[in-house]
Amino acid sequence: MKNFLQKGDTLNVTPTVAGLAGNPILVGGMPCVPVSNYGANETVPAMVEGVFEVAKEAATPITAGALVYLTPGGRVSPVENGGANKKCGFAVVAAAAADATVSVKGAI
Repeated sequence: MKNFLQKGDTLNVTPTVAGLAGNPILVGGMPCVPVSNYGANETVPAMVEGVFEVAKEAATPITAGALVYLTPGGRVSPVENGGANKKCGFAVVAAAAADATVSVKGAI
C-alpha cells in the first residue's frame, strides 16, 4: 500500500513546555506519553497507544472500564470537568480513592 506511513503507536511531537518521560501530556488535543525527557519546543517520540500506569487525581476512585480524562495538571480523572479535562482512554482496572495511580488503555 503506497499511502502507509507508519504503525502509529509512537509519534514525534513537539510540546511547548519541558517535561519528563512517562508523564502524560496533551499536544494540541492529542494525549500522549513521551518516551524521554524533553525541553520546550523540542521534538520527542511519544506513545499514543497502549496501557500505561499513570497518576490519578487524589481521593478520586475510578471503576474498571470507566472513561478517563487527562487534567491540565497531567493526572487522570473520571470527570470531564466541563471540557477542561480531555478524554484519553479508559481504566483497565479499578483504582481506590487512596491509590496514587491507575492503569489506562487508550490514546495516552
